[in-house]
Amino acid sequence: MASHVFCLFSEDQLERFLKKEIDKNPNIKFIVAIGKQNFLSKLAQLLSNQRSANSYNNLDAQEEFKIINKFRRLKLKKNIFFMTDVCFFD
Repeated sequence: MASHVFCLFSEDQLERFLKKEIDKNPNIKFIVAIGKQNFLSKLAQLLSNQRSANSYNNLDAQEEFKIINKFRRLKLKKNIFFMTDVCFFD
């Protein structure tokens, strides 16, 4: 399970990490929370005076999803308050 951490990886780092974990266990499943970084999250940053909250992210939600989807198929995706997608990859 990963919650809002893969966005900190570079594309290459995330691909290497996923390959390594799959090599260890070919049947591994991933449950990942992917932050949307959309209007609502930007508004929440503004209201909480945390304007640089996403400045450390290397990957946006679409890039993160695309990379994980190269290795595993999406089985279930649930949106939480329009700010996070919780995804199950099989």
